[in-house]
Amino acid sequence: RLSPVATNLDVNSAESGPETPLAWPVVRNSAWPAGTRLVGRKVVLEHRHRTLAISQLQEAVLRSSAEKMPTRNTASAARCICLSGSTTLVPWNAVMDKSWDVKLGYLVAEQVELENAMAWLSTLGGAYSALGDNNVKFAEAASQVSVQQLKLALRIGDPATLCRCRIYIAMSLLQRGYFRSCRRLLREQHQFAVSAEGQREPRLAKMCQSVWDRMRYLRLLRRKSPQARNCLV
Repeated sequence: RLSPVATNLDVNSAESGPETPLAWPVVRNSAWPAGTRLVGRKVVLEHRHRTLAISQLQEAVLRSSAEKMPTRNTASAARCICLSGSTTLVPWNAVMDKSWDVKLGYLVAEQVELENAMAWLSTLGGAYSALGDNNVKFAEAASQVSVQQLKLALRIGDPATLCRCRIYIAMSLLQRGYFRSCRRLLREQHQFAVSAEGQREPRLAKMCQSVWDRMRYLRLLRRKSPQARNCLV
């Protein structure tokens, strides 16, 4: 119940000493009825304990409302409970873990170097692959570069990068005339490319389709002209 604010509180009385966690000061010479007591609790909150402190305040209100409050005239006296909450936010002081910071720095530097090496190998492998259409030696060199990229992709742990490296290997197999191995490898990578995880990189499915169309064209060319076989092997 909303009542006028008390004007004089005797907080040093024997009934509510300053050492008491939950003070029950007696209201004297106030606008409230005689015998009305004030429930006061000061709660210091940290950032992670707000919910716990609020529940403690609720329990304090329930306990205080359940207790019998003595009054001079029970029939005429009103029963009032005033809950005052004081919130103090304590700043969080971060402590740096130097050993873990060194480990994270090493991992970040390694990741950067791996991505840099992957970019260089992609450029080199693309050049060898472009020349591999006319010379099988360049196709073999492109295959070796793709294998090195695959090792780096395994170190990085990115499934999309692994799929892309295997597509490069399938392309080198196609240039050397291994149609069956190329077809089997492309089907495996296409299953990943159309999956939920592979669809995050839409270029994978297009790369598989491009190599597959090139394989069909070369097989058709090989059937029509037996001389084309000498250009592929």
